[in-house]
Amino acid sequence: MMIALVSEDFHILTGQAERARRFLLFEVEKGHRPRLARYFELPADMPSYDGLHGDDTKPFPLDGMALITSEAGVGFRERLERRGTRVHITSERDPHTAVKLLLEGKLPAAEPKAPERGSLGLIAAGDTAAQAPGQSSARRAPAVICASDELPELGSYGFQVLHRGEPRAAILIRFRGTAYGYLNQCVHMPKALDCEHCNVFDANGEMIRCSMHGITYDPVSGQCQSEICAGKFLTAVKIVERDGFIYLVDKRSNMHS
Repeated sequence: MMIALVSEDFHILTGQAERARRFLLFEVEKGHRPRLARYFELPADMPSYDGLHGDDTKPFPLDGMALITSEAGVGFRERLERRGTRVHITSERDPHTAVKLLLEGKLPAAEPKAPERGSLGLIAAGDTAAQAPGQSSARRAPAVICASDELPELGSYGFQVLHRGEPRAAILIRFRGTAYGYLNQCVHMPKALDCEHCNVFDANGEMIRCSMHGITYDPVSGQCQSEICAGKFLTAVKIVERDGFIYLVDKRSNMHS
């Protein structure tokens, strides 16, 4: 998983992402701290995002990465999402801190730059008339759990959350192309579904199967299919998959290291 940050001086996080030519590239691997992998500058003969003139088919070196910037327009963010790049706009200026906060789901988000007043009557960025008294423009960004390609079909991916304030193990599974999230605890006994071995599906790839006593669950609903615990459910953890990443969006849970 790679994260790119706009940094025209290779020191602090900067804006004007549409015309940026210098980026810090961070590599994120499961079980390891993010590391600054490369100082990247676009070759002289390569256009910036702005120079692509809306051509969403022409390859760009940062395609598929998450992109962090201090400033970008609404249309720019929509363009990059079509390219598979998730844009995060933030007030944080330290690159290392920004990456850490993004992965923890705590990156302070800033609103995209709105168009100037024009024929659509839109309000320019910074116009206080658009914001109620006392209202803050900051909101918590969804927490990145992992890249989509780290969760193969019939695979699983473990992670830690604070669920209702308590540290809990959670697990992602992929079934028929769709990712699902659950707390990693069997309803029969308080054991992790993968406590004996890492494969959490049965031999037919149709049911989640606890590796200790073979209790089975419907992958989509989490409902127990074994008679001993019939009618009980795994605790679902709300996630969303988009732009090549899986995010935690459960109001009851936060990422926890």
